This record gives sequence, C-alpha cells and structure tokens, in this order.
Amino acid sequence: MKDNSFTKLPKAKRPTKKYKHSTEREKALKAFQKARKLQETNILGYGRCWTCGKEVHISQADGGHGIPRNHVATELEPSNCHLQCRECNRMYYGRRATFMDRIADVYGISEVNRLENMDRAYNGSEDALMCLSFEDQQSILQERTASYYHDQYVKWNKVVKELEKRNG
Repeated sequence: MKDNSFTKLPKAKRPTKKYKHSTEREKALKAFQKARKLQETNILGYGRCWTCGKEVHISQADGGHGIPRNHVATELEPSNCHLQCRECNRMYYGRRATFMDRIADVYGISEVNRLENMDRAYNGSEDALMCLSFEDQQSILQERTASYYHDQYVKWNKVVKELEKRNG
C-alpha cells in the first residue's frame, strides 16, 4: 500500500523588501522637491524664484534648500525647500542668506530658528534639541533608514500625483 500522505511544511515567510538607503533617500528627495516646486507654480507651470523673484518654468527650476539638503534634519522640511531658478541655486549656491531672509519674512524668524535648531540638534546639540517642540524632537531622533526614506517617497509621490492631476 502506497502512503499518499505528506508532511505539510510551514508556509515560507515572504522576505521583507530590502531598500537601498542611498537610492531611497534620492527618490524621496526628488519627489519632495518636485512636490514643493509644483506647489509654488501656476497651472501653466510657472512660478517665481524664492530668492531673486524671476519668473521661471518648473522645467528650468530647482527645489532649493535654505539649509542645504545634505543637512539631514531639514532636508524634507517644506519651509526649507522652495522653487529656485537654477542660476540662484547652482551658480550662487542657493543664495542662503537671501533664502533665510525670505523664510523669516514669510514664516517668521521663529521658523528660521526652528530650522537652525533642528540642524544643530541632529548634529548633537542638547541645547538646540531642548528648544524644539516634542514633534520636532521626535523627528530629529528618528533613525533615517532606507525604509523611512521609502515611506517619505510614497508620501511625497502621492502629493506630486495629486498636484499633477490638479494642473491637468
């Protein structure tokens, strides 16, 4: 007599998706900057450079950062990223002083202080960390993993899709 029974093996666990940190970070930053540029342009794709005021088409603009994007703590902060003409962002290194003055004019000096404290806190300043809100402290203390950047990419890519739909 032939035995047709078999031992049922446990279902194999599906491996979790592995994300490469640098790739996910770049994708998140690209989606974030595109969203910020779309938020600052009209339906024809034109907006004003944050630092010089020149009208520029989105295809000829960057998502410039007042505190450079290599400063991880503020790289995905909306108040730190605005549409800039390529001349200001690339040839004049973002015109940081003018950029930060505009942040102070539009959002208030407290926002400039907040961004600078976030940057200092991320780099280890306890004093700067204590000046931040609980939410900002949590943001600073959150580990920037590939998975974190993937989640940011999904979030900002959704914003991009909504804005592109709005603009037709």
